[in-house]
Amino acid sequence: MSTEGFDIWEEVKNTIPKFNPIVAKGFSQLHFEEAEQYIDKVFRITSEVFPEGLEYKGYQRCTPDEEVREIIKMNKGGRTIELSRSSVYMLKYLFEYKGERLKEKYLWLPYVGQAGQLYMRGTLNTISPILADEGLSVSGKTIFIGFLTSKVIFERLPMAFMCNGKMKSTYCIHGKIHKQDVKKIPHYKSVEDKTVKMEHATVLYLFGKYGFYGTVQRYLGIDVHVKDGPFDESLYPREEWFVLSSMGNQPRTNKDKYWLPPTIQVAVRQKDWSQGLEGLLAGLFYVADHYPGMIKAEHIDSTDLWRLVLSKAIFRANFNPGKLLEEADKHFASVDNYLDDVLKLSLSKRDIHMDNIYDLFMYLVTNLVQIVLETDAGSMYGKTITVLRYALANIIEGINKFKFAMLGTKKRNLEGKDISRELGKALQVDAFFKTKNQNSAHSEITAIQSAGDNIMFNYTSKVIQQEDATRRGKKKNRTTTNKPDKLYHVSINEIGSVAYNPKFDLKGRSVLNPYQLTGQDGVTRPNPEFKQLLGRIHRLTRSD
Repeated sequence: MSTEGFDIWEEVKNTIPKFNPIVAKGFSQLHFEEAEQYIDKVFRITSEVFPEGLEYKGYQRCTPDEEVREIIKMNKGGRTIELSRSSVYMLKYLFEYKGERLKEKYLWLPYVGQAGQLYMRGTLNTISPILADEGLSVSGKTIFIGFLTSKVIFERLPMAFMCNGKMKSTYCIHGKIHKQDVKKIPHYKSVEDKTVKMEHATVLYLFGKYGFYGTVQRYLGIDVHVKDGPFDESLYPREEWFVLSSMGNQPRTNKDKYWLPPTIQVAVRQKDWSQGLEGLLAGLFYVADHYPGMIKAEHIDSTDLWRLVLSKAIFRANFNPGKLLEEADKHFASVDNYLDDVLKLSLSKRDIHMDNIYDLFMYLVTNLVQIVLETDAGSMYGKTITVLRYALANIIEGINKFKFAMLGTKKRNLEGKDISRELGKALQVDAFFKTKNQNSAHSEITAIQSAGDNIMFNYTSKVIQQEDATRRGKKKNRTTTNKPDKLYHVSINEIGSVAYNPKFDLKGRSVLNPYQLTGQDGVTRPNPEFKQLLGRIHRLTRSD
């Protein structure tokens, strides 16, 4: 056998599987190339609810001289300047109010090097990507949605109402969208209402936008009848109609000693019954049980009624109705803009097509329970490897605080200096640095602890699970293994690394397989070549 021209190293190179360069080189550096555009997009979306006359005019990179001048101002003209190395550069964001240029808002953004490396006040860190779901994420019995300006968890609450004299068990869908800490409101304790503690039922947003009849017509296209008191069976025969009413039991979360059962009833033709209607009625009777004196037939299509109830649920305070409605209107003005183009695109990848945020609320009211039951929460397929919305979360939260501050100024005279002051309070120049401190939830930013120079094994292969990236405060229950997304799943063999078993990850989800098919979009996909093999493994190992 002739060995002329035979190169053993070339043969080995051609034989062994090839790393996916996108995974091996890392996602963080790639994604941070779009950090400026990302923050700009958040500002533009937020500006849609600014008071009349206030405009966001874009951003510019600062010159070195501008940055030095701003640093000196930050130190109040002092002679001391931070000399420790930080991988940041300064941008200025421009605003106008009634045609007059306001004081620029300065922000540091990071520039990220190879393997997601960056210095933060002298310490070399690396930014690991997050493995997140497209559009919405199922965890246990909840659905998590990462809006551009907020993160919301929607849950199901067991609920029952009467249907033709028989109990019907179902679920009320709720989610805490309003993020303001209401207890920080001045003199809050003096007006706090401790008698009713109601969850923020999602139907309140639908009814607060369209009214009860308007919601039913818009999304279901049917007619329903509502009245206080019983329906005449001769006019609504039970073989053709469902007559629905409250169970008549006082909720444990209502401590009103003068509570009386709600009198409201609903009649709907049996042929018009649907899962969507069931979800709306579950929310209706849940609210009626908590506020029976407010939910009456004559006001049921009034959006003000439902906004007032939502505001009561949020603030749990005995403010006057005018104050509560004012706060509700501010909240709705904000919520109107929650469904941005980024989220629309992400949802469309799951074949969920929405025109506005209220369409999404109706989708959740109708489908949340089914989604939770049918979703394979343990699978690593179809997820997105992302970075920006987590690593820049503190900046986004600051922009969000400014938005709420501006919403609160719409009904009073506003001056340019007021806007600049609120912007300065909500968003500090060094907001990004605060993503990494002892109380931070941002586990994606960690100090480099390896002396080795292999970027894949030490840095780029690391990935943070969405649940761990969004957890606030101390990390609790990281070793919990009985949740579906913590159990072994066959997809780990292809997307993760089953041979990697740190104490906080016994199944291998925290290290990316460098051979996977993931592209620049970061979406994890199964390799058709291994479909049969992995299918057999799945049948042998599935936990159901």
